[in-house]
Amino acid sequence: MLIPNRILFVCHAQRPPVVGESCGSKGAAEFLQKLREILQAKMLWGPVMATASGCLGTCDQGPWAVVYPDNVWYRGFTPEDAQEIVEEHLEHGRVVERLAFTPPDSGETSQGGNGFEV
Repeated sequence: MLIPNRILFVCHAQRPPVVGESCGSKGAAEFLQKLREILQAKMLWGPVMATASGCLGTCDQGPWAVVYPDNVWYRGFTPEDAQEIVEEHLEHGRVVERLAFTPPDSGETSQGGNGFEV
């Protein structure tokens, strides 16, 4: 069994419309599909995996994804951002700052280009 070096978890939460928007309604499935296609085309699937997850944060500010074990959080991405995340982060280990978010309790001072107030 191949153990991946990195896993990108993409929130697929589907909340009832009366509760508000959810990551699943903001293009998370399309992003995940595009991500998987790119990983397969680049022959990275195996050492790197992408999978759907449950809720990762405040869906109204999503969609959300987290790269494990890097503890790098991305939010507000679109399917068009999948290529950049694969090439920059998953291939070369460089965080895509414009989409990155640092959780407030992480001790980091930077919230990347996509931080928000809690």
